[in-house]
Amino acid sequence: MTKLIKALVASGVISQGTADQIMAEYNASDVDDATQAIMDAEPDEFLAEAIIEMEDKSLAERRRIGKSKAIRANLQSTLCRQNKDGFAARKWSQVAWALKNQR
Repeated sequence: MTKLIKALVASGVISQGTADQIMAEYNASDVDDATQAIMDAEPDEFLAEAIIEMEDKSLAERRRIGKSKAIRANLQSTLCRQNKDGFAARKWSQVAWALKNQR
């Protein structure tokens, strides 16, 4: 994308200001896609990915991964509460608790 924009500016088809605006909008869409992926996340998929990541690790490593994933799940729970989705917030809280308190 960047090479195409630079080629268009070099050939005089578009101005540098227009190119900057196009690149800003293009980069903003990446952020929007990342944000949407977080909004669409499901607790069971998240937990399954965490289980796969923790497989064949030592106990200390599993706890470290679990605690970092629990922080993310807790943030997801907060996001659901702000969107007034209590059911999803409880599911995310349960995932966070399970990851944080591994035995």
